[in-house]
Amino acid sequence: RILKPAGTLYIYGFSEILAFIRVRIPIHVRWIIWHYTNKVTPSLNFWQRTHESILCCHKEKPVFNRDDVREPYTKTFLKNAAGKVRKSTKGRFSKGDKETIYKAHKNGALPRDVKN
Repeated sequence: RILKPAGTLYIYGFSEILAFIRVRIPIHVRWIIWHYTNKVTPSLNFWQRTHESILCCHKEKPVFNRDDVREPYTKTFLKNAAGKVRKSTKGRFSKGDKETIYKAHKNGALPRDVKN
């Protein structure tokens, strides 16, 4: 046994290799992309990799303590959106009868699937 029923396993590697591993794993898998900026070599004259891939594998319902991984809000969000009201709009999940208030959590923003 590699993974306990309530455990989580992270596999880090190149996307090309992880794709082969992914199809052979008989459990739940989430694909995480860790994107970074300014890691290019100017002398190379072709596309370059600016991300790493991570497979997050689990058997049962995963435990994710999201408050433990919050990160600071951007200055732009705090300046332009936090605490402001967005007028209601009709859409797939709304009849257009409720306004949205952008709230800033005291411990920061939730992490995104794409990491910078």
